Amino acid sequence: MGIEYGDPRDILKTLLNDYKITPYTFGLISGLDEKTVLNFSNRKSNLNHLSHERKGIFTQ
Repeated sequence: MGIEYGDPRDILKTLLNDYKITPYTFGLISGLDEKTVLNFSNRKSNLNHLSHERKGIFTQ
């Protein structure tokens, strides 16, 4: 899959890989569990199961 402009997964990947924020730490910040963070960053989930408020952490 190619990189899409404005895809929140790209920002999340940068945080996890370049800034060395762990999925666990991002989960604490966002209120999401570590598995959800990893699945979203690896394009295994689209977060449709979350409320708009919970998805907002990725679009702000």
